[in-house]
This record gives sequence, C-alpha cells and structure tokens, in this order.
Amino acid sequence: MTNDYASHDQWLLLIRRAFGVPDLVDEVAAVRAIERELLAHDSLDRIDRRDPTVEAEVLKATIWAGAEGKLDGYLAGADDDTTATAAIRGRIQETPSWNRIAVDGAISTMATYLLKKVRSFVDQHPFQDPSGRYFR
Repeated sequence: MTNDYASHDQWLLLIRRAFGVPDLVDEVAAVRAIERELLAHDSLDRIDRRDPTVEAEVLKATIWAGAEGKLDGYLAGADDDTTATAAIRGRIQETPSWNRIAVDGAISTMATYLLKKVRSFVDQHPFQDPSGRYFR
C-alpha cells in the first residue's frame, strides 16, 4: 500500500535535510554525502565491504519504507525504532558477496542512526508556528 501523502522524492528530501545536505546540492552528491555519514556509523570491517554497499542499501530501503508508509508510526511516535528498523531490513536484498552475520549488525546500526536523525529533524521542525498556525 502506497502512502498517498509521501513519495520517494519527499522522503529523500526529508533525509537530505535531516543530514544537513542543502537542497541546492544535486541528488548524486547528496546521496554520496549521506552514505559517507552512514559509513562512519558502520560496524563492518573494511574487508567485509562489498558492492552494493550496505549504506547504499540502507538508504534505498529507508526511502522505500517511508514512501510505503511503513515508517509513519515511527515518525508519529507510535512505533519504536525496532519496528522501523525491521521495515528497512525487510526491504534489503541479500547479496551473495556479503557476510550476512556481519552485515546484519551494520544494517541495524546504520538504520537506527538514520531513523534517529530523521526523527530528530522532524521533532525540531514543527509543522505549526508557535502561535498554532499551520505552515502553508
């Protein structure tokens, strides 16, 4: 079921803003910047690095899960990060070149980090001004 209120582009924009990537930066550079920051929170040894990279897969799976409405409960405070991380993990395809045990930990670490950044951004950017008027 696709969430009529969210799209792939809206989720990518939300994640870009949560990571502090300016809207003026093109998508390729923005994705690279986000993946680089996720890589800093990657628990994998460099020998376990494989293509496609785990951070690229986590980012794609998060955008998909958000656009499908699977992260709405998390953003609304109804679901915890375990439920949201499971939605992301469920979308990531196993790749034969990956050490699956090592990759599972990296997926959880990076997905949790990404989700917390997005949630923090949403919490800090209310959709109403201080007087209670909705933004247009």
